[in-house]
Amino acid sequence: NVKYVMKRVRLARQTDAQRKASFREMELVQSLSHPYVVTCHDAWVERGHTICVVYGYCSAGDLASFLHKQSKAKMLVNEEKLKKWFAQLIIGLD
Repeated sequence: NVKYVMKRVRLARQTDAQRKASFREMELVQSLSHPYVVTCHDAWVERGHTICVVYGYCSAGDLASFLHKQSKAKMLVNEEKLKKWFAQLIIGLD
């Protein structure tokens, strides 16, 4: 049973620079293919004003959410775990 999540970006309230960045992000995620990068399954512009991007679902959440929760709870992240994640991030960008 495969799960997906959809990111919707409303363009109407964005500046021209923000719109360009949103379109660049949509194009970039469609071109990425790496085991350490969440897969983009589809992306499109809906009715000319909303970018929709479908990603594979991450049951553990994303890194930003994890770090936010850790920070809010005033908990430190294990250094070895951070090193592993950093290495995966760098490899994913290669």
